[in-house]
Amino acid sequence: MLEETVLFPARLVPLWKSPLWGLRYLAHYLRLVADPSAWLYLGLAGAIVGFVSTYFTFLHFPYARFTAPVLTDEVLKSLGFAMYRILVPVMATILIAARCGAAVASDVGGKVYGQQLDALRTFGVRPSRYVLTGICWAFLIGTPLLVGISFLVAKITSLIVFTSFEPAWGPYYWDQHFHRILREPGQAFYNGTGWLLLKVLLCAAGIAQIGYHRGASPKYSGRDVSAAITSTVLWSTLYVLAVHFALAFFEFD
Repeated sequence: MLEETVLFPARLVPLWKSPLWGLRYLAHYLRLVADPSAWLYLGLAGAIVGFVSTYFTFLHFPYARFTAPVLTDEVLKSLGFAMYRILVPVMATILIAARCGAAVASDVGGKVYGQQLDALRTFGVRPSRYVLTGICWAFLIGTPLLVGISFLVAKITSLIVFTSFEPAWGPYYWDQHFHRILREPGQAFYNGTGWLLLKVLLCAAGIAQIGYHRGASPKYSGRDVSAAITSTVLWSTLYVLAVHFALAFFEFD
């Protein structure tokens, strides 16, 4: 795996003998990773994160009668930071590792079991040039998109929940304080977007390689394909957690 990590940038170079077929493989894996069903899946996850974090924070606000008028703006600021930098990225990448990693491992494993990759080799084509390159680009494109959708739904849900608790303060108050440490005048992106992209892209790269290599291992029965899917879900989710854990020591130092 360490060797593949070092070689990952080289895998992104589209060394396709046929650009048309290369683009077809890319489109195929983009559909597997980031089709509308994945948007719905990650959107629902974002809604859950936004609802749970906002609802239970304000439901169990300590001594709300006295502290809410003073501390609500600080709580909203913390919610915005936590959702954008921690809660949504962790939840979304774990779900992507499980859903999309399993889909890719199943697809590649089926191609191995059906000898489709061997057929490519008979034409003098290395399967990794089409399959692995397409998978890597699909994850690098699809993962930030899905995380973005999840965060968008999470913050909309947070707005709805907050205004149901505090209708007198309204959406403007929520927007002003939820984004207080995320927005900077003159900046096109939220504060911390660089760290967010680093985490998300590292997760995407690892899930892509784990899914491909577990799926591309020898397959002699349908049970082997199922085992590859299971191991992909296990190792990719552990990898995602390790990435978030390791980078937290640098990001929030």
